[in-house]
Amino acid sequence: MIIHRVGHPPLEIRRGDRVMTNQPRPCREDDGYAHPEDPVDRLGRLFVVLRIRDRYGITFARYVELVRLGEWGNVAG
Repeated sequence: MIIHRVGHPPLEIRRGDRVMTNQPRPCREDDGYAHPEDPVDRLGRLFVVLRIRDRYGITFARYVELVRLGEWGNVAG
């Protein structure tokens, strides 16, 4: 297990003959996302920004399904 304590140098953890260090990095806003260019992430951003749930009354899962089937234009159009 690697532990990082804020304000302290990285800890070294020994496993057998290997030494592992935890190199801290600053947290970024997108740490919780798989990848900013992931199609589902892009659809999620559109879903929120365009308020699709409020405007059309559908869930995000249904929105993704409609986009993948090519039927979103029929619903929104």
